[in-house]
This record gives sequence, C-alpha cells and structure tokens, in this order.
Amino acid sequence: MRARVLPCVLLALLLGSGTAWAPGRPVLGSDDFTRYLSPYGQWVSVDPYGLCWKPYNMPKGWRPYTNGRWVYTDYGWTWVSNLPWGWAPFHYGRWTNQGPFGWIWIPGSTWGPGWCAWRYGNGWAGWTPLPPGVVWAGRDFAGNFRWDGIVTIEAWIFAPEKDLLAPDLSKAVVPGERNKAIFPETKSATRYDLIEGRIFDRSLDPEKVAKAAGQAVPRYDVNDCATVDDYQTEKRFSKREVYMYRPVMPWMKQ
Repeated sequence: MRARVLPCVLLALLLGSGTAWAPGRPVLGSDDFTRYLSPYGQWVSVDPYGLCWKPYNMPKGWRPYTNGRWVYTDYGWTWVSNLPWGWAPFHYGRWTNQGPFGWIWIPGSTWGPGWCAWRYGNGWAGWTPLPPGVVWAGRDFAGNFRWDGIVTIEAWIFAPEKDLLAPDLSKAVVPGERNKAIFPETKSATRYDLIEGRIFDRSLDPEKVAKAAGQAVPRYDVNDCATVDDYQTEKRFSKREVYMYRPVMPWMKQ
C-alpha cells in the first residue's frame, strides 16, 4: 500500500489531539486495517467494547506478548513479535481475556513500543497486556489505579530475569499456573514517559537486566516499514535497527 499524504487540516487535528505523527508514516484506512488482520483472526462483537479481534489457532493457555522478544530501543522496552500480524495488536489498542472468547484485542490508534504493565524482583521479570480503560493521555496514563491490580494474576507472563533477552520468549515464559507463587515475589515496576515526543517504556533498568543476563543489553533504533508487506517479508533487524510498521489511523480512537 502506497503511503498517503495527510491533508493539512487533518494533520492539524492529529497534532492538536496529541496523536503522534511523523513524516513517512503511512495513513491507514479502516477497510485496510480490517483487511490486513482478517486472514489471521476473527472479528467479533463483544459488549461493551464493540468490534474486537481474536487470533486464529492459538494453543491452549496462550497469552499475548509471548511469541517474540523484548529489545531496548529509542522508545525503551519494545516488543518485537514473531507473528505476521504482530505489528498491530501488540503496539496499538488493548487486550482482555473474555471467558469463552479467550484473549481478544480491542483496536486503538496510539502506537506504543509494547503496551504492557511490568513486575520485577527476586530473579523474575513479568509483564501483562494493558486492559481496556488504561488510556494514554498524551504525556501519561489518565486516571488513578494500582498497576499491580489492573488485571488478574493469571493474566501475567513471567520469565526468569536472566532470560529476558532471549530471541524467543515463548520458550522461556513459565506456565500461568505458577503465577500465584511468583507474583508476590515481584513488585510493580511500570513506568512510561514521554521523551522528545516518543512514548518511552523505562519500566526495567537495562543495567540490572544486563547483569542478570550476563550480557550487555543491545540498543536499537526503531525505523519504519512503508507497508505491511515490507514488515512481513523483510528482516526485523539490521545492525542496530529494528523495523516496525506504524501507520497512522486518524479515524480510530485510542
């Protein structure tokens, strides 16, 4: 899909609303968005969220943010998915576990390096998808809530701290059945900032992670793919760069 140029009026509206935009980022239409994700999952209407997306063929016990890796970039801790559809549900919107539906994704328009809350301590690192209602308000999250109380214990994902830099965390995360024992061993660590216009996840100290892993934490710069095809067919990494598809979706709420 060829990147489209934003009209001046629309650009002014986006900047006035706090929506991040940079030259070169494509604008995605609602039909394109639905079309790109439909081969990989089912769109379902779930009250009170409206139209949500559920991925196909996930194994029993699957949780978001497990098929991929965490890397440290100029946006802080950034999720790099191994899945062809990972550009959208792990960087926009929110996730929730809805009983018979399982994990469903609620679309949103604000790109983030990986919308997760974090826990840390006693040799463990934990993260969990931010649920609906946790809203980025331009410089911080709106509302008052306890980070360790926004989701159930079962929704957390834990891995040994020493394995946090593994290239495939699906092999390192522990079964959810162990969460009740691990959770009280860790403390809330979630911290997001706005740095030079970038949403920055600084929840974990990279120096502490490096010490636990026995290796330096590589630093990457986020670069943009022009199309979904580029994201799916090109290598995600090049030297000290990681490639993301980050379209602007002005028709959608956060």
